[in-house]
Amino acid sequence: MPSVTRMRRLNRDEYAATIRDLLDIQVDLTSSLPADGAGGEGFDNAGETLFLSPLLLEKYIKSAKFAMNVAAKVPASCDAG
Repeated sequence: MPSVTRMRRLNRDEYAATIRDLLDIQVDLTSSLPADGAGGEGFDNAGETLFLSPLLLEKYIKSAKFAMNVAAKVPASCDAG
């Protein structure tokens, strides 16, 4: 009998790379997010360890807002100069 597959979040390195690629900005978001657990196998992308608590969601949202502010300033500085 197949088990139910839980949706997992991106680990902090995957998240930072996604933001970098989507917004075309070079900013370190990993330092603002807690380290991901290795789940006993040594991998930081094991789905069963990548749950999303309310506190962690808050940190991811704060990082996203910071990245959006950085991305908004890039075109503004290009227009000014």
